[in-house]
Amino acid sequence: MNRKLISIILVLLLMFASFAGCNTGNLPHTGNQSREKKIKEMGKISTNPAGYVYNLFVDNTIEIIGYDRESPDHFLTIPEKLDGKKVVSIGAFAFTGCRSFFSIKIPSSVTSIANQAFTGCRGLFSIEIPSSVTTIGTEAFQGCSSLESIKIPPSVTTIGAKAFRGCPSLGSIEIPPSVTTIGAETFQGCSSLKSIKIPPSVTTIGAKAFQRCSSLGSIEIPPSVTTIGAEAFQRCSSLGSIEIPPSVTTIGAKAFQGCSSLESIKIPPSVTTIGAEAFVNCDSLSKAIVPTKLNYCGHSVFPDHTEVTDHDGNARPLYKTFGNYTYVLLNQPFTGLVRYEGTGLHISVPNQIGGLTVKYLDGPVYDGKRPLSIEIPSSVTRIGDYAFYGCSHLATIEIPSSVTSIGDYAFQYCSSLAIIKIPSSVTSIGDYAFQNCSSLATIKIPSSVTSIGDFAFQYCSSLASIEIPLSVVSIGQWAFTDCRRLHLIEIPSSVTSIEAGTFDGCESLESIEIPSSVTRIGYSAFSGCTSLATIEIPSSVTGIGDGVFAGCSSLASIEIPSSVTRIGDYAFYACSSLATIEIPSSVTSIGDEVFGGCFSLVSIKIPFSVMSIGREAFSWCKSLEEVVFDGTEAQWKKINGGQDPFELAYDYPVTVVFTK
Repeated sequence: MNRKLISIILVLLLMFASFAGCNTGNLPHTGNQSREKKIKEMGKISTNPAGYVYNLFVDNTIEIIGYDRESPDHFLTIPEKLDGKKVVSIGAFAFTGCRSFFSIKIPSSVTSIANQAFTGCRGLFSIEIPSSVTTIGTEAFQGCSSLESIKIPPSVTTIGAKAFRGCPSLGSIEIPPSVTTIGAETFQGCSSLKSIKIPPSVTTIGAKAFQRCSSLGSIEIPPSVTTIGAEAFQRCSSLGSIEIPPSVTTIGAKAFQGCSSLESIKIPPSVTTIGAEAFVNCDSLSKAIVPTKLNYCGHSVFPDHTEVTDHDGNARPLYKTFGNYTYVLLNQPFTGLVRYEGTGLHISVPNQIGGLTVKYLDGPVYDGKRPLSIEIPSSVTRIGDYAFYGCSHLATIEIPSSVTSIGDYAFQYCSSLAIIKIPSSVTSIGDYAFQNCSSLATIKIPSSVTSIGDFAFQYCSSLASIEIPLSVVSIGQWAFTDCRRLHLIEIPSSVTSIEAGTFDGCESLESIEIPSSVTRIGYSAFSGCTSLATIEIPSSVTGIGDGVFAGCSSLASIEIPSSVTRIGDYAFYACSSLATIEIPSSVTSIGDEVFGGCFSLVSIKIPFSVMSIGREAFSWCKSLEEVVFDGTEAQWKKINGGQDPFELAYDYPVTVVFTK
């Protein structure tokens, strides 16, 4: 099957799943590490007659890791004990996709709710969390589209990123004073949320934390908050007013973009950083009060019609034009450039303008211009967002050792840029930083860099090899998508997760070693890697996400470690060379069309631990003659609540063999 067609079909399927409120990725297990070690030592996974699958710890306590997803129960009360042993944790993926539940009561014995524990429980409208729980994991309730309200007890100290993302019915939630951070995308897309009170313990509101909360009319930010992250309140179209406390020092890029009901804003003198487009598209914003002094100000902060003054009521212009450049008025001895209107082909960025030292470039400074080369002075410490966006003729650029960060979209669509040297002073590479740099053949990332942003090298079609140092702890999603010539890459042991789509479409990649530090592999991470013949999944990974290896047509065999509890939808879809596979007894859930189109698959063994098998799991497996189930026929019939577990294959007879 054509690789591009597979990719398009898979993306559409996964997009549909995400809109339906289902999770499409695997996020890291943040449970107690000593407990994880104990599980491995024990290797004890059991199934309870009531439909629960659990891990048994050495201290004789239990973590629930699975449940019969087709149970007829609508009102579930999880018992405090299973088989005489205390339930202390709801594990990763335990109830993912259990759509029949209306309400769930968690017992007071439970102390942690792991990542994605209730993701995609679309029928769930209420859940009772006991005061014993201290941790709510990443994406724990993501996509619970019927959830109307939830009370988080004061015992909870950690709420994971995206915990309530995509809960459009959530109208009220109370955050306890024990929580110190509202993480990235925690309430993103909670379109029914009308008001929220942030407790005085919170110091950070993460990126996109309340993005697209379109009913949010009021929010109280306490004087403990110091940072409002990028896009934190973006497109909160009902937000008519907001008071920023004097503790805040940073307002991120696009933090309030699209808040069309916001009429005025007063930014306290404590704020030293205002990100680009922070209040752009705020159509009703007629007045803004800003500090006299700033350390950093991005481009296009306010709409053109907004009257901007300082705290004394004097006009406070943010930008000034000198010659071919527009620069920022910070009332400091330094400035940043935000726009160039010249026509030069060989550009030397000035180190001073208007008597001020140029410290950064922000915004589409050279957007639409056609320079062949650019020289950046040593006074510049930051290459900001969009700085060289669309400079399609730019062939050479030298980044000085003074630069510490490369912003989002900084070199996007620089299609003639064949080589670039990143100095050892740079610590971060932003989202989309080099996307569509189609001539870039090789790049060395210095050991100073700790993070590579989302989509950073996507569509760099000439990129053949890249060296990632041990300093890098985070590689963003879709970072190397469609780098079709990329055949050599080594993931350092400092990386703990492979995000969604990271190597999607890297069709020259033949093998890759995943270090044991990795705990999760996001959806479509290796989909469309048509040359990938061998890959070893470490025992640290607990789930194989949706579409992870879809379209890996050269993959002949793969060993799934006993740490994996869930195999997501389309995980091995169209792996046409895959002949045999053994599913470990830790797995409780097998998704939709997991092995669809695996034409060479001859045999497969399914353990008795499996509680649910998705629709058409083996569709179009024309070589598959038998499925071995490691259990009895009675146990087989209990899968999916007694319904036909799956359509084994279209038009191809398949026999189920029972070992007991």
